Amino acid sequence: MDGNKDEAIRCVRIAEEAIASGNKQRAFKFSKMAQRLNPKLSVNHLLSASEKLDSSENSASAGQNDHKDRNTNGFVSSDEGLSAERSYTEEHVHLIRHINRNKDYYGILGVEKSCSVEEIRKAYRKLSLKVHPDKNKAPGSEEAFKKLCKALKCLKLPKKQSHPATNNALSNLLKWRNVLIIICLLIISYLHVRSLIPRKTLLPRDQNDHKDRNTNGFVKSDEGLSAERSYTEEHVHLIRHINRNKDYYGILGVEKSCSVEEIRKAYRKLSLKVHPDKNKAPGSEEAFKKLCKAFKCLSDGDSRVQYDQTGLVDEFEHNQQYNNNNVRRRRTSARGSYYDDEFDPDEIFRAFFWSGRSV
Repeated sequence: MDGNKDEAIRCVRIAEEAIASGNKQRAFKFSKMAQRLNPKLSVNHLLSASEKLDSSENSASAGQNDHKDRNTNGFVSSDEGLSAERSYTEEHVHLIRHINRNKDYYGILGVEKSCSVEEIRKAYRKLSLKVHPDKNKAPGSEEAFKKLCKALKCLKLPKKQSHPATNNALSNLLKWRNVLIIICLLIISYLHVRSLIPRKTLLPRDQNDHKDRNTNGFVKSDEGLSAERSYTEEHVHLIRHINRNKDYYGILGVEKSCSVEEIRKAYRKLSLKVHPDKNKAPGSEEAFKKLCKAFKCLSDGDSRVQYDQTGLVDEFEHNQQYNNNNVRRRRTSARGSYYDDEFDPDEIFRAFFWSGRSV
């Protein structure tokens, strides 16, 4: 460590000065200390020079240099390590207590958890010079120095620490993922609730339905006042045409050789004009029911073949109700007969416009 190397060089200089002054004990002591702080540093020449010094000169100079030297911090230190002499300050004591009582390696080094390895090394370099037992003689210095070294060894190990920007990006992704999940759940809930609402309330209307004047020149009232006319002559003629017609192809206004797609287009166009919620002309409910029956029959291949063989609506429905009992029971068990009095034209209308399935 850089701090120990600096201290070792300093000890070598003190040893050289002690040899020059003839202090054998002091020279030998600091030579050994330099070798302990930096084993790679060669101090053999200092040790041999210390051995050659005369012991008498050592004792004479020891009294002058080593007994109670006063340092720059204002406290008395003894190189002989006499227990009766205090060689540390209050600052040293507080520092040792702080390290020994702290249970967090970041707190011991006095750095933040987001600090870099270089900041950890700088903090250790600064504290190690203050806590080292050779520099700090306060009680518990060895234990504090040991904890400080453990903190450095643990925190400077290469870890796969994620960058703060990466953490922020991940947290933002998680937040957006949760938001999307909530939106999807709301959409699913809305669609489920909408499927339970009667489709009559969901029919397309004008922007201003309350007494709006349309292009045909009549007033339409949502309050359903009996005294106010809410249909045109065109509506009346259309209803009469459907109710008087006995042919499903004629009701839909298509040829017998038409395709299923043409049948669907014709039903889509007429159903919006004949629906009782859009057409208040007398007989609109009956006309809408016949229109849905025609679409249901001709959009199904088997029903269409049977109808083509019969050719008339009344006879076809009679055969469906009484002559094809097995077919009627199977359809009734699945979704109800389409040719009895309980036939629901709104079910076909809803399935066509809202479910997106061919009926």
